[in-house]
Amino acid sequence: MTTEIHSGAVASHTAEDLQQLYAQQQAFFQSGVTRSYGFRKAQLGVLRKAIGRYEQPLQEALYKDLRKNEFEAYGTELGPAYKELTHTQQHLRGWMQPRHRSTPLMFFPSTSKVVPEPRGVSLIMAPWNYPFYC
Repeated sequence: MTTEIHSGAVASHTAEDLQQLYAQQQAFFQSGVTRSYGFRKAQLGVLRKAIGRYEQPLQEALYKDLRKNEFEAYGTELGPAYKELTHTQQHLRGWMQPRHRSTPLMFFPSTSKVVPEPRGVSLIMAPWNYPFYC
């Protein structure tokens, strides 16, 4: 069983709840909605807005849990997250482009390319001492 806190309320999840959530995430991924540049760029914007909206509560939680003052919390957690979001938004389209590669002579006259594409749902586990920026 896991425990999650939302706006001061504690919610507990059973293994079945987590399996259902995982199945929903897989189904959403399989729908293909997440593949487009537009969707990905929009989701990065949603994440940026969410961080901005909850910046003060995040800083308060970092102080309560780890005694990180506002300067340290921003410098080690929030600021780097904003910086990486900006970097990702600037480079996302390029990262999604296919890249041509050399083809071995034995396969002449074919061509080769690497096509970056998402592979599925992933679990992100954060270290305890940097709980927001992982």
